[in-house]
Amino acid sequence: MLEQCSPYWDSSVGLCSGLVLRSRGGGSADALRLEAERELTSARREADAVRKEAEVAAKEHMLAARSEVEEQLKGRSLEVARSEERLGARAAQLDQAAADVAARESRLGERDAALAEREARVGSSSRSSSTNSSAWPR
Repeated sequence: MLEQCSPYWDSSVGLCSGLVLRSRGGGSADALRLEAERELTSARREADAVRKEAEVAAKEHMLAARSEVEEQLKGRSLEVARSEERLGARAAQLDQAAADVAARESRLGERDAALAEREARVGSSSRSSSTNSSAWPR
């Protein structure tokens, strides 16, 4: 009897089992239909269970990936914060250096002005002494 079913085995297992049961003299069409419905319900339940397991596994994978990304972001955030601190400190150093340079330039300007004033006084006194020095015998 299975030889009759073998060409249809892949496409209709239920039909083959029905032929086997009928050939043995068992079961009515309604009983076969009920058995097929039970098998179909069971297969649907199994498919739902497999689908739910796959969903749970996908969610677990997604959560693990999310946690990994969050850890990487946390590490990068700390790295950026440290870099910002170093940049802030360096900016403060540069500001202080600029203030020091400005103060030094100011002092040099004052010294230049004082030197120019001295030179002017020395120049004017040397001019007046050169006129007086002509009175001195040589």
